[in-house]
Amino acid sequence: IADFVTYADIGFPDANWSMAIIGDSGDGGGCPDCPDFTGDGQVDGADLGLLLGAWGTDAECIDINEDGVVDGADLGLLLGAWGVCP
Repeated sequence: IADFVTYADIGFPDANWSMAIIGDSGDGGGCPDCPDFTGDGQVDGADLGLLLGAWGTDAECIDINEDGVVDGADLGLLLGAWGVCP
């Protein structure tokens, strides 16, 4: 059906992937008020990448405005919160 290529074949020889687990840790905290999905204390490119990766889904906590879909409205809220979280 299709040819498969390695990451190196498309220009990513040292590809490393990471995953952030987002959700309620059971301590009653739920989703954070600041859209810092990675938990590093700031809204930045890593958080933007997670939002874009969840685009069109109903990913809990990444759907910032909780309307059931990660979309442009959530992107606007993330960009509005860009920088250090309070």
